[in-house]
Amino acid sequence: MVDSGAFRRQFRAVRRRVQPVQFVLLVLVWVLLWGRATWLNVVGGMLLAAGILMLFPLPPLILGVRVRLWAMLVLWLRFGVDLVVASFQVAARALQVGWQPQGRLLWVPLRSDNELIAVVNAEMNALVPGSVVVDLSPSEGWMLLHIFDAPDEESLRVALRKAQSQEERVIRALAENPEAVLRGRRRSRSVASGVEGQVQR
Repeated sequence: MVDSGAFRRQFRAVRRRVQPVQFVLLVLVWVLLWGRATWLNVVGGMLLAAGILMLFPLPPLILGVRVRLWAMLVLWLRFGVDLVVASFQVAARALQVGWQPQGRLLWVPLRSDNELIAVVNAEMNALVPGSVVVDLSPSEGWMLLHIFDAPDEESLRVALRKAQSQEERVIRALAENPEAVLRGRRRSRSVASGVEGQVQR
């Protein structure tokens, strides 16, 4: 007779090692390496992923996010608009005869210390023409951007507002409690300093 208690304990032990997100990601990597999704590749990937996770268990993957569909739709629609507008702006600048870009660095304080949110925000900033992420530190709460053309302080302030608005949209789309994140960070910044961003030449 099978001991149901022992079976449940073994199942829980396997479940702790074979985490669903990591399992699916490993299967996807295996299928992508083969280049086509056949039944043999998928089943082989599942067996390989289970074996890897059983032999070399990974620490739990804690995302700390909650996807909100409406906020996600707003995020992607605005990102698409920014992408198109910035592409035309950079192209128009590049075609100006005798124009020399005045690139500068912009230090942007972050509102969320969640690494996934910070990376998504940084990638979306980097994909929009006109800015490149130079450095990122979610734990310390800052991101360093290189602005393609910032001839004066006002253009840097505009770039800062755009970067912070972008992060706010990412937070509203992915944070577990976006209002608490935005409220808490705003309070800490207002107490620490009246200046939201530090600019560097």
